[in-house]
Amino acid sequence: MDRRTAPYGVAAAALVALLAGCSGGGDHQGQGGQEGEVPPAPPAQQQQQQPEQQPPAAPDPAAAKAALQQQIDEALKQSPITFDADSAKLTQQGEQTATKAAELAKSAPQELKFTVTGYVADTGNPSPTDQELSQQRAQAVADKFTEAGVPQERLEVVGKGTAEGGTEQDRHATISVQ
Repeated sequence: MDRRTAPYGVAAAALVALLAGCSGGGDHQGQGGQEGEVPPAPPAQQQQQQPEQQPPAAPDPAAAKAALQQQIDEALKQSPITFDADSAKLTQQGEQTATKAAELAKSAPQELKFTVTGYVADTGNPSPTDQELSQQRAQAVADKFTEAGVPQERLEVVGKGTAEGGTEQDRHATISVQ
């Protein structure tokens, strides 16, 4: 090689070495980090794994039943479901409370059922119609439930006849969650 071409030979060798490094050749192959190279993606097992999302736990039926019964009992305690004397017609207060209880029942889990029990006041003179009237009173409350959208299949209607005490409050209905 003569002196004039020697610098070109060195420059050509340096260029070949540089190009080999940029294309992944040479000793740095697969390690990335060279200027102008895109580092390889990490293996799948090293990628950040997101925890599997669990479906929300189903509500505990016993807890749902107890909570609903407590809400209904509280509503009945504040404002009982009462009826006009010798009638299955709900009082204004009774209608409001029955409607509130029906809305609670409507939003309850579908597997829960309800027993509506009607009573008449014990006046000391038992009547053969007491049982029938208590049944009609329970049915009047059950009708509020169906009006609110609670299916009839989820309701049991029971007439208990006379309640003890003989007061206006004994002309009432109760609701039990089953």
